[in-house]
Amino acid sequence: MPDNISELFCEILSGAVLIIVLVFACDVAGATSLDAVWTMMKARVSLGDIAAVLVVCYLLGLIMDAFGLAIGELFLDDFIDSDVPTQAQRTSFLQTVPEHMLRYRDHQWTYYSAYRNLLLLLVPGAPLASIVAGRRGGVPAAIVVIVAAIVLAWVLWRSMVALLGIYFRLTKVAYAQK
Repeated sequence: MPDNISELFCEILSGAVLIIVLVFACDVAGATSLDAVWTMMKARVSLGDIAAVLVVCYLLGLIMDAFGLAIGELFLDDFIDSDVPTQAQRTSFLQTVPEHMLRYRDHQWTYYSAYRNLLLLLVPGAPLASIVAGRRGGVPAAIVVIVAAIVLAWVLWRSMVALLGIYFRLTKVAYAQK
């Protein structure tokens, strides 16, 4: 279970966006339609249904987080910021860091991880959403979705660069002050 509400929210958000991408994929593939999903969502929903959806979103968010971490470890984190702290710096940091600084650093990682997951989901989600929008509203709707996705990708990328920089700098600064 997550240590704070931010971690819980980020996991649920990643899972919910994954479900949305899967619904778009099903719509494009013809397995279902957004209209059918929307009709189902408007049906009488109980508190138990909402709780079940939140649990499923959380579990899918955990899976998405594992996928995002693997992608980050493979290449993305180094591509964003190649000035990664050494093992000695990390070990020293964890042994000497004040509790409030560790919590702050963990929050930065939580948000970085959430933005990374959303960016990874944007890769298949944007084309799928533009196809669905194009079917419903024509070419202008598809163009609006594509432009919005490009802007969102840029915002997520810039946020990830800033957050990972803070995360790494905290470790290096604490090590240098030792």
